[in-house]
Amino acid sequence: MRSRITCPHCWQEFAPHEIHWIAVHPDLCGDPVAGSDEQLRFLPTRFNVNGQAIDIKGVPCNDLACPHCHLKIPRAILEMRPLLFSILGAPGSGKSYFLASMIWGLRNILRRSFQLAFSDADPLANQLLN
Repeated sequence: MRSRITCPHCWQEFAPHEIHWIAVHPDLCGDPVAGSDEQLRFLPTRFNVNGQAIDIKGVPCNDLACPHCHLKIPRAILEMRPLLFSILGAPGSGKSYFLASMIWGLRNILRRSFQLAFSDADPLANQLLN
């Protein structure tokens, strides 16, 4: 586990023990930072044998949130250091097409050469907004 984590949304650093969990029980809707339509974010005091936090209604939770902005963050961020890179270009120069092509090629090479699957770690976070 990493000693310091940087939120991919607000770029604030925090220790792993500060991470918030996202409540699952439907009665725990409404978070002071994330908004009234979002489930409550909380610092857990109880865990089950699988390491899941238990919300105040007794339901095990799976999702994690930044303690600062309260947005959902992937669990992998606790163990793996993110790899960031930039793709620069003028508007309409094909940056998105280039990135999509590279990801498609990587998926094919990993499957063919190494029998590895390359898939979206968090499909809900990456679905279309409109």
